[in-house]
Amino acid sequence: MHAESGHQLLVHSLIGSAMLLICYTAVAFICYAIGRYGLRELFVDPNPQTASGRLLTWIRQDAIRFGCWLATAIMYGLLLALTLRGGMAAMAAALLINFVIPPALLVINGIYALRPASLTYPWKSLLFPLACTLVPAPMLMALITVYEDTCPIGSTCTLIGDRYLSWGSMDQVLHFVIVFAVASFLGFGVVWAVRWIVARRTK
Repeated sequence: MHAESGHQLLVHSLIGSAMLLICYTAVAFICYAIGRYGLRELFVDPNPQTASGRLLTWIRQDAIRFGCWLATAIMYGLLLALTLRGGMAAMAAALLINFVIPPALLVINGIYALRPASLTYPWKSLLFPLACTLVPAPMLMALITVYEDTCPIGSTCTLIGDRYLSWGSMDQVLHFVIVFAVASFLGFGVVWAVRWIVARRTK
C-alpha cells in the first residue's frame, strides 16, 4: 500500500516537473519571439483597412502587450481544460495552480512592465495584473469544488438551492487568488519601480 502511494507520488511529481518545464519554456519563447519579431515572420502583411490588418497593426504597436496576453490566455486556457476534464486532469490542474502559475505570473507581469506605456500610464497598465488575479477565480471555484451535494464534515456551509456552499473550500479559493495577486503585482511592481528609478536618475 505504501509502495503504491510512493509510486503515485513519484509519478505526480514527475508530471508536475515536466509541466513546469514546458510552461516555463513556452512562456519564455512566446514573450521573447513576439517581443523581438512582432510576428512579422508569421503573417503576410494584410490590407490595413481589413479586420486582420487592424489586428496586425495593433499587435505591432505593442508586441510585448500581445505576447503577455497570449501567454496568459494559453496558461489559463490549459487550466480551464484540465478543470473541465476532471479525474487525473484535475490533479494536473492542482499542480498547475500550485507550482506553475504563480512563478509564471511573476515573469509575465515583469515582462509586461517593460512596456514603454507602463511608465506613461501606470494605472492603466495595472489592469493586466488585476486581470491575471481575477480571471482564474471561477476556474478555482470549479476545481476546488465550492458547491457540493452535501456539507463536508467539519466545514461550515450555506444551503443555496439544493446544494451547499462550503466556506472551507472558499478559503482555499481565496488563498490562491491572493497568491496569484501577489505574484502578478509583485512581478509588475518590482520591474516598474526599477524602470521608474532609472528614468528619474537619467533625467
